[in-house]
Amino acid sequence: MTVRNCRSITTLVNGDVHHFGKGRGAIRKGPNMSHVDTIRDHAAIEGFILYLTLQGGGNDLDVYVRPDTDLDGRFKAICALTGEALAVNGWLYSVDSFEYLAA
Repeated sequence: MTVRNCRSITTLVNGDVHHFGKGRGAIRKGPNMSHVDTIRDHAAIEGFILYLTLQGGGNDLDVYVRPDTDLDGRFKAICALTGEALAVNGWLYSVDSFEYLAA
């Protein structure tokens, strides 16, 4: 597989995001936030403000990356569905669509 988990940035319990990070700086899920909203907000705080849909080899990935990412090499991304930190081999994927997160 061309995508591997680098480090976990979310804690999932029964499919729900409970916190990002550790300690006082952790982002906790608010009562009116969905799982996807929480992941998007955390990605934006970390500077991953470009949302991409990648296609390649029968695998589709919805990820957040930093705007200055070289998509032809190996790059860090945050999975938009699970919040996992990923290392993606960009040469195996093509960009199907992209969108910048609103400031």
